[in-house]
Amino acid sequence: MPRVWAAVALLAGIAAGAMQPSAAADQPLRVVLAAAPHPDEDLIGRIRGQVSDLAVDLIGSPGDAPSGDLDQQLLIAAELGRRHRADAILWTQIVTTPGSGTADSRTVLFFVAQPGLRKVVVRSLECAPPAGTETSPAALTSACRETVALAARSALVALGHGDLGTSGPRAADWVLSAGWFMTGDGHSHPVQQGGLVRLGQQRERLGFAVSVSSGLPAGLRDDLTSIEIRQHRITAGVSWDLGNERILAISVAGRVGLALFHRATTAVAVADAGPAPEHYAVSPLMGPEIIARCRPDFLRGLGLAAGLALDVVPGAPDLVYTGAYAAHPGRQLWFVQPTASVALFVTGR
Repeated sequence: MPRVWAAVALLAGIAAGAMQPSAAADQPLRVVLAAAPHPDEDLIGRIRGQVSDLAVDLIGSPGDAPSGDLDQQLLIAAELGRRHRADAILWTQIVTTPGSGTADSRTVLFFVAQPGLRKVVVRSLECAPPAGTETSPAALTSACRETVALAARSALVALGHGDLGTSGPRAADWVLSAGWFMTGDGHSHPVQQGGLVRLGQQRERLGFAVSVSSGLPAGLRDDLTSIEIRQHRITAGVSWDLGNERILAISVAGRVGLALFHRATTAVAVADAGPAPEHYAVSPLMGPEIIARCRPDFLRGLGLAAGLALDVVPGAPDLVYTGAYAAHPGRQLWFVQPTASVALFVTGR
């Protein structure tokens, strides 16, 4: 038993060290510039020029400009934020009002939304119609484009200082995932494996999740017996997001729970011996986990997560042969069991 608690202390130290603040906190702001399918390249170029000296990673997203009423636009912006793991979403709308003559007046509505916050800032910029024969309702003058670019710069400067208007509390994301796990216990052939379901909540970098997994029968054979082992688990864990990357996000977690072992002896190879009745054993488990998440474009809104855990299972059962007067040594399942998992996940509020 001292070995068990020494391993627990060591793994807890590893997890605590991994959860120290990292350089990811100093990353530039990730901002998505959502545009129409045929964007105004001149306007986009001016916005990029105005923010080129800021700590901003500006990500173009043609064809994803939010549309509809304001609630619909904010839902689209929130999805863009989750897809790109962005700090803010920028987009514009051009409203054309018929004029008294041949020229129509134009109003540019400039939107800045922050995913996960109950916050959106809208600026209305009045623009003169372009001169000449330009009739496109989306056409803007050079001065108007520069005004919009300056508005974008002002908004991102304010965002960088954390004072872009007032906001409500951070809204948490619910995360539902389903997938497959594999656990090495030292004897199951090839490994313990089965399905898993996880339900959690993510608030900024802090996450909480409960997971349930159910294993398929795995065989153990020797010269005397053929045994089937199944392992089921229920765990609860707390995670901390180490970074805010679009391609790959890494979290470290600590989890605790219970492991249920089910053993069934299906055959014996000794004529004067009979199989033992099926048996259940329960053990606590605890340990650190590393989780990697990404949102490939081809999954269209779904995410892909992979995890690697090292679980301490102090009550992992011993498999022994029982004779008339004594128990004879057999096999002992590992009390430290590595577990890998892969799952698809979806988020919502």
